[in-house]
Formats: sequence, C-alpha cells, structure tokens
Amino acid sequence: VETTKQQLSDAAATSLDLSFIENELAVSLQQSEFNACIAHQVEKIMAKIAETVSAANVRAQDITAIFYTGGSSKVPVIRQTINAMFPHAEIVQG
Repeated sequence: VETTKQQLSDAAATSLDLSFIENELAVSLQQSEFNACIAHQVEKIMAKIAETVSAANVRAQDITAIFYTGGSSKVPVIRQTINAMFPHAEIVQG
C-alpha cells in the first residue's frame, strides 16, 4: 500500500498489489480515487494548519515559507491544498 501511495505521487494511476490477501490479487487505482479516499484526512490536516496559524496570531499571507518533510508531504493533493492556502509562500522540500 505504501508503494502505491508513492507511485501515485508521480503517476495518474498504478496497480495496488494485494497479494498478501490472495495470491496474484491486484487492483488498478487512479490518483483521483486515492484523493477521494484521503479527502477527510486532508480536511483534518487543513483544519489543524488553520488552527495553528490562528493560534500563532498570524495570517496566511504572513507565512513566507513552507517546509515539506515526510512521505505524505509528497502526495499531490496535500501539497496543492496547502499551497493554495499559502499562495505567496516559498516552498522548501526537506
């Protein structure tokens, strides 16, 4: 499953290997389907970011840089959503 997530960071579709359930079992997965599956988690991430920015008493436009680190930060829908919240921030990859 982790490999599939990584592949969908760079491709529109991939095959999800489920051979650990049944020998030779695999399903095709589109990036849009993956995005739909994680939409609730992305919403929770964005709510936590908004809460953190508010608690720091700053505005989104005051954020000058975003430092991405970790595997999930490479998921396109997560990056796109965060980048949209901070459109003027410089993006740094860790």
